[in-house]
Amino acid sequence: MSSRVEAGAARGADDARAAAPVAPRAASRVTPDGFWRRLRESDGRGIHVMTEGAPEPVFLPYTRLAADAPRMAALLREVGIGRGDAVLLCAETTPHFPLVWLGLMWLGATPVPLPPRNALANAGRFEERIGPILPWFGVYLHGAGDATVLRALAAELAPALRLVEIGELVARLGKGAPPAAADLPDAAACIVANTLTEPANAACYHELDIDIGDFAAQSEQPADLADDDIAFIQFTSGSTSAPKGIRVTQANLRANLDAIGARLDLGPERDCMVSWLPLYHDMGLIGKFLMSLHTAMPLVLMPPAMFVRRPLHLLALIERHRGTICSMPNFGYDLLLRRAASGKAVPHLGSMRWFGVGAEPVRLATVAGFEGVFGAHGLREGVVSPCYGLAEATLAVSIEAPFDGYRSLRRGDRCHVTCGPLVDGFEVRLREGDGALLIRGPSVARTALVAGEVKPIVDAEGFYDTRDMAEIVDGRLVILGRTDEMFVINGENWFPYDIEAVVRDACADVQRVACIQLPHAAGEEGHGVTLFYERRGAGGGAGGDAGASAAAAGIGAATGTSAADAARELRIRQLLLERFALPVREVVALDGKTIPVTPSGKIQRVRLRALHEQLRTAAARPREESPA
Repeated sequence: MSSRVEAGAARGADDARAAAPVAPRAASRVTPDGFWRRLRESDGRGIHVMTEGAPEPVFLPYTRLAADAPRMAALLREVGIGRGDAVLLCAETTPHFPLVWLGLMWLGATPVPLPPRNALANAGRFEERIGPILPWFGVYLHGAGDATVLRALAAELAPALRLVEIGELVARLGKGAPPAAADLPDAAACIVANTLTEPANAACYHELDIDIGDFAAQSEQPADLADDDIAFIQFTSGSTSAPKGIRVTQANLRANLDAIGARLDLGPERDCMVSWLPLYHDMGLIGKFLMSLHTAMPLVLMPPAMFVRRPLHLLALIERHRGTICSMPNFGYDLLLRRAASGKAVPHLGSMRWFGVGAEPVRLATVAGFEGVFGAHGLREGVVSPCYGLAEATLAVSIEAPFDGYRSLRRGDRCHVTCGPLVDGFEVRLREGDGALLIRGPSVARTALVAGEVKPIVDAEGFYDTRDMAEIVDGRLVILGRTDEMFVINGENWFPYDIEAVVRDACADVQRVACIQLPHAAGEEGHGVTLFYERRGAGGGAGGDAGASAAAAGIGAATGTSAADAARELRIRQLLLERFALPVREVVALDGKTIPVTPSGKIQRVRLRALHEQLRTAAARPREESPA
């Protein structure tokens, strides 16, 4: 298909020239008036939102959202939100979310998107992630399922925090939320396959009647936003105990959206985005939701939990809506491949122009396998496209144009894929010594909220250290690994994801695999590798963002070894000795959903070290408490 293996050469003069500053393209400034006018003139386009239990999505025309944004803004002002206020917002994939976001935008407030509690399903994980940031804010617009826990948290940590349930807020607008499609006279009207025009059945979105009284005059015009105003605050889902909220300015957002749109050659009349990505993650929020608003492009949203249960339904939505743009982390493509192998009917993907792969290390076996399997179902050559980005860059740093595909390169025993050329406006440096990638450009945020204080995140020259090791090959970015995840054993550099991929590919009864380097026990010198794996189909909590509590559920199984675990451990040890000549200090078997990961599937290795300490404590406790 679109990949070809190339024996990699060391970085040279050509690659250094490729990393030279890139002259930014003149960005098309979208003034508030221009943004709202684009939505009002969207010619029947809008957002289709799948909801649990409904066979058809709710359709939200951009024209109606634009008309109702000032009404929502008035109501938000009534609950105490003003221009410039940073507002915690439950970013659950529901029909309410777009209207609330646009209301905040009209008002000039700053949304702070956060996951709903059901996305962090393991007990205590939501409290652990959300609790530390509550004292920094004045209002939390939350989902119904979060209310009880948030009341307890706020009472303890942030007594002044005002909690407002989004459903009740929308209901106050008059007739309430958009109805479920099943309740409509003609549910099928909510989906208009191929044409993507506004359905004739206007009941897909209720008229919102509200007497906004004294607030009407204050909300007649949208807030005039300056380049340096904060568009939103994106909290990264890393593994440190101090949450970091990236402060993305209006100029950052506009520059990155323009750069992405130019590289993908997006057009609202031709393109339709389809996404299951969480709206609290930069890839889903910016790359799909905000890009669709920015261009008034059709968007189809599917809740993440629905995708995990029914991954092929995403492809059915692509076929039905003639979707052209979709992206997800590597694990999403793995999930689609596994489900396609089960023999279920696979939809036709001939409409797709670009399938982005990002947010976690990209595996050649996955993208090549996806091309091979789905090429028989209309997927065209060059559509699958690894890309690179991060929240500190707003979103995208490098993207390949549609149909340009990717190449694979070897570096020793390792295989990497190209992630496309830099998008407009970026310049990079590759640091001497470790090859760390430094980025600078109009999309790069300059500050973050850490421990309630605004801190700079770029150096004196405006460069941000991504901590990713990279090369530039023929003008395309290649990510080699993380400087803070690489470990050295016997003088050799090792990347954990290489080890993890080999075990995952060789062991069909293993689900997720993670390894870390830990110091040897007291009295021993050096470090060793500890490898964790989850038994496929074995217990565990729901949800993809596992935490310490789920780990606790797996501790009992980890501290006792079954015959199957012992045989699997022997197989893993032999495999790694044969493949890498790498001795493993420990192999730890866990139940499913125990290894901690971010919403995009990245392993949280700092949390994994804490889990290891829990396991050691649990294993030692019986001996400590037994009679002498």
